[in-house]
Amino acid sequence: SVPGELFDAMEAFQDGDPKADDHIRAMTKSYEQTHSVPGIEIGEEPKYDSDDPSNEIKVSDSNESKSAEKDEEAGVMLRDAVTACINAAAAQFDSNEQKALLRAASYGKSFLSDFDSEDFVACCRKLRVLNALRDRKVGMPLTSYQYDLIGSNVILEMLVRRKMYKLALQVCKHLKISCDAVVLSWACEKISKPESAEMSDESLKSIILKKFIEENVGSYAEVARTATSIKRQKLAKIFLELEPNSRRQVELLCELGEYESATKK
Repeated sequence: SVPGELFDAMEAFQDGDPKADDHIRAMTKSYEQTHSVPGIEIGEEPKYDSDDPSNEIKVSDSNESKSAEKDEEAGVMLRDAVTACINAAAAQFDSNEQKALLRAASYGKSFLSDFDSEDFVACCRKLRVLNALRDRKVGMPLTSYQYDLIGSNVILEMLVRRKMYKLALQVCKHLKISCDAVVLSWACEKISKPESAEMSDESLKSIILKKFIEENVGSYAEVARTATSIKRQKLAKIFLELEPNSRRQVELLCELGEYESATKK
């Protein structure tokens, strides 16, 4: 099934959302992508325009010996400059440009005692994920806006559909979100593989249990249900006994026809 978030994203593209398709893609023998970068201009020869607040950081960064103005107007300009650098870093595809802009933002916010670093931290986490997705082996060159539009749940769903479980787990850890759905999908796919038919129930239990403990996943009901669907009733009962939720145990026992055992639960 396609998640609701993905339907929302698809509708945005179909309805002509001006930001949904925020770049131009050229695919011939190679792949090129062109898009605008908000809030800051980047070139080989940086020009410092006094009207561009983001350049205040570049000037300060190259002249660290100079003390910064402490008045309220300078603080507002510096805050705008930090925000501009963070937004520009998020829009960049080049990792070197990302690092340069984030260093500038980090330097600038060090002069702002009341600056909330949440946006900076969120940008760093987002870029880790985006850069991993943009790798040639993955082939998902999403822009920052597209990432925000579809959300992390849809991205994880896309990775799981491609059976990229390792990367999906890394994304969960980068974003500090639950990886239960990813591990459950991996476990269900693991026991459904043709080669797993030759493995004993105990061997499969050992492999899956180890992963569940490592990733702190507590529910085994879906794995037991998958085992039932592939006619491995003994394996289903093994995972059923590991399920901590008694209601789920009863539901699965009824599905297995184990009504007497279900009444005892």
